[in-house]
Amino acid sequence: MLDKITGAELHPSNTQTPRSKLAVMPYIYRAIVKENSDVQMMGRLRVFIPGHGHPGRSETWPHVQWLSPFAGATRAQNVERNFTLYEQTQKAYGLWMVPPDVENEVLVSFIDGDINQGVCLGCFFQQDMNFTVPGIPAAMTYSTVAPGAEKNKYDKTPAGKRPAHDLLFNGLQEQGLVQPPIYDCIRGLTTSGAQRETPSRVYGFLSPEQHQIVIDDGIKETDPGGTGKGLKDAGIRFRTAGGAQILINDEFGLIYLITKSGNTWIEMTNEGKIDVYAKDDISYHTEKDFNIHTGGNFNIHSRGNINIRSEGSDGMNVNVSTGKLQMKSTGNMILQTDADGNIITAGQAVVKSSRLDLNGGSATDAVPIEPGPLTMNTSVLQSICTRVPEHEPWKDHESQKIVPKGEGLTPAWT
Repeated sequence: MLDKITGAELHPSNTQTPRSKLAVMPYIYRAIVKENSDVQMMGRLRVFIPGHGHPGRSETWPHVQWLSPFAGATRAQNVERNFTLYEQTQKAYGLWMVPPDVENEVLVSFIDGDINQGVCLGCFFQQDMNFTVPGIPAAMTYSTVAPGAEKNKYDKTPAGKRPAHDLLFNGLQEQGLVQPPIYDCIRGLTTSGAQRETPSRVYGFLSPEQHQIVIDDGIKETDPGGTGKGLKDAGIRFRTAGGAQILINDEFGLIYLITKSGNTWIEMTNEGKIDVYAKDDISYHTEKDFNIHTGGNFNIHSRGNINIRSEGSDGMNVNVSTGKLQMKSTGNMILQTDADGNIITAGQAVVKSSRLDLNGGSATDAVPIEPGPLTMNTSVLQSICTRVPEHEPWKDHESQKIVPKGEGLTPAWT
């Protein structure tokens, strides 16, 4: 039996070619992926090599091993015979990525020229098909300003618009990070793509299902006014296809996390603020102490009830070192103790009631805390709290950039 590619005689017992009769494959070859499903689960490919096979005949497609830049396992010599224990088996490690789709072009080579020892050295980007890699940057699309998708190969306009990346665009709209005319160009839209500049300052990974890991060294430029703001969009971003993300932004020095729905987000600003929003409950539980220390005011504003219960032997201790201790209710007030009650005052004590005056004189009314306006909010418009995060888009973020920059868009110098 002859090898379909090399013409060499195959050993009758298997499909491995005897080394002495092997036609040498001494070069590095461009190849087209024809199969990427591997029964061995090792990422092997079958490829068509122009000039060394036929694109329509699978028997002429050699196997090549998927080569990772980092892969391995702990030493096999350390393995012991008790195969049920984690400590006595090998531990694998490395960088694993899915082999490319069928019809993509790869670079292959053969160890010692042996057709049975093929390896895939790497993959080629299709021409102009790298705009979205790795961060799906903003662009003027056929619908609106949005994360841009790759241009359709049938679109022959030389420098026109491109389709919107609907998957990410819909996610950003649900989160509230893109709500025209408000475009959050820190937490939502980005410029992090391979075609932003040359040489590129963007590094990262975009999966076939559009999950992304981005490391961006930033746009190294100055604005038209010459103020030298430089390194815009610098930072690290982990974002799912639907928009859930962790952002570590070096341009503004902030860290931002948001869920896919946008119903929960947290931001830590470079200036020292921590903003938290949750559409549902926020719950804390500690088996030991829970300490809050503030150098300024401590404000609590509840639209529902405020309930405090103490079960410790020392009860509750409220101490006001200066100023007044005030309590006021628009309804009834009930003070009750199942043991002794003590009221001690170093000055005048007055009890005033429409029915009872124990000692005469005039009582001082408690002064309630009045809520103030929150001019940057859209749902919570008044509160005794000076800062109330909301569902995005929240206009009171310390760092803001709302004019998008990207393909076909005007730069934002903010």
